[in-house]
Amino acid sequence: QLVIDNIYRLIEYPGALQVVNFAEGKVSLAVLKAYYGGPLIANALSTMREHMPHIDTRVAAIFRHDRP
Repeated sequence: QLVIDNIYRLIEYPGALQVVNFAEGKVSLAVLKAYYGGPLIANALSTMREHMPHIDTRVAAIFRHDRP
């Protein structure tokens, strides 16, 4: 069941590398990788809502060159 739940969360969040739920599914943490030319590159964090208007988002961490 654990594997099925994990696969379901990845389908629910296309592009996510990993999704972890907290607080009985009320909060989700998704790991994303920004790719050159993608909407997460060269855009201010304040514009993130424009790219994902139906998702309430917060940025927990940013890694560059595998470093926080």
